[in-house]
Formats: sequence, C-alpha cells, structure tokens
Amino acid sequence: MEPNQSQQIMYRIVPLTLATRDENLLSNPSKSTKETLTSIITSTVEDIGAHKVLAFVSSPCLSFAYDKLRSTFPGLIAFSCVFESLISILDGFLEYEPVSDIAFKGKYIVDQTKRSQVLKKKFQDIQRQLKLPPVPGFKFSGKSKYSSLVKCLALLTSQKTAFRQLCEGEETKDLLLSKDGASFTVNDEFWNEMDSITNVVVPLSNWIKIMEPECSPSISLVPQVFHELKKALLQESLPAGTSKEFLNRLQSVKAACLNELHYAACLLNPKIFSSKKEVLPENEEEEGAEFIHYFCGTREFDVAVGLQELHQYRNKQGCFSREESNKGMWELAHSVQDPVSWWKTLRPAASLSHVAMSLLNISACVHPHPDAVDMMCFNSDEVIVDQEQQEKLAFLKCHLQKSQVVKKSQDSHFSLAGPSKRSFGNSKVEQPSSSGKKLDSKQ
Repeated sequence: MEPNQSQQIMYRIVPLTLATRDENLLSNPSKSTKETLTSIITSTVEDIGAHKVLAFVSSPCLSFAYDKLRSTFPGLIAFSCVFESLISILDGFLEYEPVSDIAFKGKYIVDQTKRSQVLKKKFQDIQRQLKLPPVPGFKFSGKSKYSSLVKCLALLTSQKTAFRQLCEGEETKDLLLSKDGASFTVNDEFWNEMDSITNVVVPLSNWIKIMEPECSPSISLVPQVFHELKKALLQESLPAGTSKEFLNRLQSVKAACLNELHYAACLLNPKIFSSKKEVLPENEEEEGAEFIHYFCGTREFDVAVGLQELHQYRNKQGCFSREESNKGMWELAHSVQDPVSWWKTLRPAASLSHVAMSLLNISACVHPHPDAVDMMCFNSDEVIVDQEQQEKLAFLKCHLQKSQVVKKSQDSHFSLAGPSKRSFGNSKVEQPSSSGKKLDSKQ
C-alpha cells in the first residue's frame, strides 16, 4: 500500500534567530543547563507535534537529552550526527599520546623531506631507482584539524620503501632525523606501528569524507562505518593499550549514533545486504526487522504484505529470489550507488519498496546550513515557527556556538596557525594545519 502524501518522511528546516542571551554557556554544561536545554528541545517537539516527528538528530554535545526525549515521546528516535562523531574519534585517536608520538615523527620526516632540496632530490632518485609508482593524489575535505597529518601519514606509508632508505642513508639520516641538536631513531617497530596507525586513520578519514552533511549520507551506511572501524582496530598492531582504549570509545560513540532505525535502513540497503561483509550481526538484523514491522503499523503501510515481502527479501525468495529472471537485480545490487533507485526501478510495486525508499532517504547527519535544525517529520505541510519557538531554538543555537568556541580555545595548542610546536625527545615537530583536506572515499 502506498502511503498518503501526509505520511512521507521529510526534513523540516527550522530557521533560527541570532541568540542574544546566555552568553556564558560552556562546552560542559551544568546540570541546570542540561535540564533547561532538554526542556527546550522537548517543548519544541511538542509544538511541532510529536506524532509528526520520527527522529531527532543533533550534535553529540546534546546527547544528554536523548533519554528524556525517548521517555517523554515513546517511539521517537534520537541519535547523534555521525559526521561530527567520527571527527571526534579521529581527533582523539591522533591526540592519544602513544599514537601522536609516532604520528608526529612521521609528519616530521615528510616535512623535512619536502623542505630540504638535498633530501627531496635524494628521495626522487630513490623513487626512480626502485621504479616506484607516482605519489598518490590524496584529497581531503579539511573538516578535521588533523587532515594534513593524515595526508602525511598516508604519503609516508605509500612511499615507505623510499622514505625508509632515506632514513637509513649515511648521507641523509643525520639531516632527516635530527633537529635542534636532538635526534631520534626509526626502526622496524616504528615502521610497523606507522603502518598500523595509517591503516586506521585512512579508512576513518575516508568515512568522514563520505559522511559529510553536504553529501546527505544515508543512515543505512552508519552500521557499515562502525563495523569497518572496529575491524581495523582489531586487526592492527597498534601501540600498547591503544586498541582497547579506542574500541571502548568506538562502542560509546556507536551507542549514541546507532539504533533500530539505522539497522532497518541498513537491512534494506541491497548493496550492503547482498555483500558478504556481515555488517549487521543477527541481533541487530532482528532489531531492524522489528522496527520495519513497527514502522509499517504506525505509518499506514500494509503490515501483512510488507512483512511477507520482507521475509522474501531477507531469504531471497519470491519476487526477490535469485532465479534467472531476477539475476540482474541482485547483480546490480552489488554496484548500485543509490539504493533508493534500486528499489524504485526494480521493485516499484512492492509495498516494501515504499518503506525502503522512506527509510533510505533519511540522512545520518545534521543539515549543514548554519542556521537550521533538522527534524524528520511525516507532515508535508509547512511547520510554522512562532516567536517563542524561535527564541527556544535560538537558545539551543547559542549553546552549540559557545560549545564550539570553547572547544576551539581548548584545542588551540594543536594548531599551526602560529609558531606552535610539539616536542618529542628534545626536538620539536610542527603541528598539523587546520586547512588540510581529507582522503577521497574508497567505499
């Protein structure tokens, strides 16, 4: 059954006015501030109409309000913007001391090679002798303050053979591995740990690129993000204690960014579902299926038909079988870039198609417009925001703005805007520029 127009999921962009009060809000709000912010969010949902709102997406710094929202509005889903959450993981990983010591030594080697004509010429000679491929053209989006550091690590690893010979050469090692009278060594352990660190930060940077809000990434991709990042952390031989520390952090972020809505969308993404990556464990797949059942029942889809088609889809039976007549459908699923088009083109008559297209169109991120708040609604009519609502939303915006200002101030010692340096041993290494770019997607 095709849903009525009034049941279509939409994003409603609510304009904000400039905040003129509560200028002293901090990035770590007090209990009373949290209660005030939660109350504002709750009343705003009530003003819009709780029955019209499917989910609330926010910056991770508002995650304290989620439990209250869920208890006040049963059925409403609240989760954090995955883009901002991934940046926090990347920044935290590269600031973790066992990782940062190695990473900034690697960046120093790359920077010294670029600056010195002697080292640059020797490096190019080694490349020609070894017939190494050209240096890859890494592209970054510049959203993370460590994007230039990630680029250096990717460059160092991709050209490791040449850099390693440069570090071991009698004519070049003193020039490359010393600064201000101090020196450091690079051995097998250093290169192995550098490879492991790079094998974590490069996929993470790729996902940050994919999850940029401007790209409107589907929530169906979010389970795959955490599945691959967890796999990378488990596979790599990182400095002592690093894997355990960041597996715990990753699990915490996953809990804020992922829920049954994401599982349902991931289940209905044919490219992920038809692959052998096992992105969704059995329990998460069942949660996704249960949410699809709930979704059909509350949004006027034909529940019986929808569940029957879901069963056929999951088991590749009926109209979703792998028989010759449907062979092209599943072959296309492996390469399709837009899962919505797969459902729209190949199974437009199926009731499950309307459910899939609704869920797959939901973005995993907060809308990039600086003066906007996104809520996932079922009403196609314009949401009217009166002056009182605007004041409430302006209060939220002020809190978010002040949080960002305080965080930037706290992190300023990591910036290259001035002559900031980071020491290892008795030498000092320049910090990454905040104006770099991130790696291209390799999804």
